[in-house]
Amino acid sequence: KKFFFYRNYFELTEKISDSEKFIYFPLHYQPEATTMPYGNFYFDQINAVRLLSSCIKDDIKIYVKEHPDTFNLERTAWSRGLFSKHLDYYKDLSKIKNVKIININTASNLLLKNCLFVATITGTTALQATIFKKNSLVFGDAWFKDCEGIFSVRNAKEINKFILEKKYEHEINLSKIESFFDFLNANSCEWSKTGIIKKEEQQIEEVTSLIIKRFSDISKNLPN
Repeated sequence: KKFFFYRNYFELTEKISDSEKFIYFPLHYQPEATTMPYGNFYFDQINAVRLLSSCIKDDIKIYVKEHPDTFNLERTAWSRGLFSKHLDYYKDLSKIKNVKIININTASNLLLKNCLFVATITGTTALQATIFKKNSLVFGDAWFKDCEGIFSVRNAKEINKFILEKKYEHEINLSKIESFFDFLNANSCEWSKTGIIKKEEQQIEEVTSLIIKRFSDISKNLPN
């Protein structure tokens, strides 16, 4: 099945063009929490691509690139990366107006540099885009949705507003991105699911200390 997907995808790929205006839409590896549950209705990424396509002009393309790990052919990853995708998945994608399926070996930096903006469910490619001072549409409940350059959308009305008001041309303030990560670092701690990096007792102690600190900060600002 994986070989079928692999062959099907590459048969549908098209060359990118230097003269085209395009939106970069990198697909998620699935299954992952980034799309289920955090993608909500858009856990099926085709829903997001179709909606975006319905909101853009004919001269703008959507460059869709699959996550490379989807086609991981190692023995331990034989079936992974195929969930949530039916056999005609890529054919259905290619039939959507303005969509171009592009080679997975196309350099992400090249796409980020030249795109109008990035569209993703909750992918951190949106954060990478800010380095290139490019804005992003995020369809799901991303942990970084409050970061500078990130615009959350749920429906066609919100996408149309983003495009008509040319919010994708918003000048990104890099100091706001730094402030976002400073806040994140001050209010988070490292956690190891396997317990290899840190023992569970140590992790629980750090989380408890962080929660106590936050409650202490809040209580200091409460009126007497």
